[in-house]
Amino acid sequence: MSDTTTPLDATAPTPVDVLIVGGSIAGLAAAGTLKRVRDADPSLSFVLLEQGSTLGGDARTLPPTAANPHHAYLDLGPSYLSPIQNFALEAVFRLGLKYVDTPLDPKLNWLFESSDGTILTLPGQPDTFPGGLLATKLIGTLDMLALWIRTDLRHPERLPGAQSLDVSVKDWLTAWLAQEDAETPQQHAYILEAFACAVRSVFAAELHEVSFLYMLWHGATAGAFSMLVAPAGGFAWRLAYGAADLVRVLEAEVKAGDILRGAKVTALKQATDGTVLVTTSAGQYVAKRVIVATSARSWVDHTLDTKDVDVLLQLGRHKAFAQKAKRGRAVKAWVFYKRPFWRDMGLQATILAAREHDPDGPISWTLDHSWEVADWDPQRPVPRYRHAIACWISDAYLSAREAEATSEGAEATATLGARRKRAVIAQLKRFFGPLAESELLQPSVDGAEPYLDTDMLGLSREQFTTYLPPGAISSGVFRPSDLGAAGPVVYATSALSPEWAGSIEGELHMGVHAATLAVGAIGPSASLTASLVTVPSVTTTRRLPR
Repeated sequence: MSDTTTPLDATAPTPVDVLIVGGSIAGLAAAGTLKRVRDADPSLSFVLLEQGSTLGGDARTLPPTAANPHHAYLDLGPSYLSPIQNFALEAVFRLGLKYVDTPLDPKLNWLFESSDGTILTLPGQPDTFPGGLLATKLIGTLDMLALWIRTDLRHPERLPGAQSLDVSVKDWLTAWLAQEDAETPQQHAYILEAFACAVRSVFAAELHEVSFLYMLWHGATAGAFSMLVAPAGGFAWRLAYGAADLVRVLEAEVKAGDILRGAKVTALKQATDGTVLVTTSAGQYVAKRVIVATSARSWVDHTLDTKDVDVLLQLGRHKAFAQKAKRGRAVKAWVFYKRPFWRDMGLQATILAAREHDPDGPISWTLDHSWEVADWDPQRPVPRYRHAIACWISDAYLSAREAEATSEGAEATATLGARRKRAVIAQLKRFFGPLAESELLQPSVDGAEPYLDTDMLGLSREQFTTYLPPGAISSGVFRPSDLGAAGPVVYATSALSPEWAGSIEGELHMGVHAATLAVGAIGPSASLTASLVTVPSVTTTRRLPR
């Protein structure tokens, strides 16, 4: 078959070995993998279809512009890389992407708010969790359990004793702490509160709402549990020019003719020979395998016209996951500052969370985002200000404000962003006092946009984070083994690793995995293919390229 995309003819579908639906990071990773296979075996053909004009899925970066010189390649979606994320680091090494060290200082204290509203400053190393040696023991226990789950990621519910772990995170932690002696009276409370912050950040949910078994499995998909919940465990590096830079180089790996924008898939029909007829807004394809590289929420609308009962059953399981799994929600926003003033106070704002059910507390998590980049690319604009706090606005707050805006009419809706900004600043003032306002990057300083960028709120509004309640895995509501493929359709989505500290890793992993499944089913040069799609192990001692 030809390795280029030919003009579509409505009466003659274009034949292709693998068709990728969705230009997310997962879709681009699948396309890049197929491209490397095709370089060795020209008989393989593929095409990636993206219904929009931009690629990258949820990956969005705020680059500095003339109107917004304070934007410092800050990401609205996935951001971080950690030492155990092999697929992400392999891409960074291979593509020569520049990175930024996160500036977490072991001499500073964490800023932390407990659920009763008490503001605490806790001494801590970037690789530790509040609670001293007991917290270290707890993280070690959780990492051990996560490694145990990694022995059967596809069927965690089958592991011995798994059902006893399918309880709420709060219940499991409470039981574990009851067996451990505290060095200080506050130690147990600190650990519980810090975990509450982590769960709000990752799942936009509370400790009692999330299955402990699911959280372990969720952390295991990131490589280790500590990478998910430790204050700095998952934040060793971030991409210097944002996730959009990764999208750019992944796209450059694939030939332009293999990517078709503005092509919305409207129907999938499985033929008797097992191929799939794909109807798009730009014409038709007939493919041996289809890779769906979209978010899980789109699976609800996904239909496959087939008489294959087994395929329909598999497809139904995917839809059941997308429909039944509860979903937490938190919108990411940025507050820009002239300088990282919190460091003058001996603090780093890494654990900072609103109280549970606090109607005036839209912040679920903030991070220290001041940095310096060595060897800046002279072709890129240098951000004037690189100091910012990332804010996750909670679902409860957003829902309340949206209901309020709807009841007040269209005029109130127009000021929703202004109310969000006021609430964010009010929350930060509770922690930082007058500095939270005096150090803001005000429009009067240099004509920049307001300190909380609201344009991204609508863009990020649909960024859902999947979480499962207690009993979800053992009861059969969610089965990891049900996700992957439905006959000739292969799913490549970060739903298998959607935590914000590991979504880049999850999408790259699933993209490569989906391409491997597709090529393995088609069978061109199987032995050669295996060597091409295997990702090399990356050790934590290897330095990232600048």
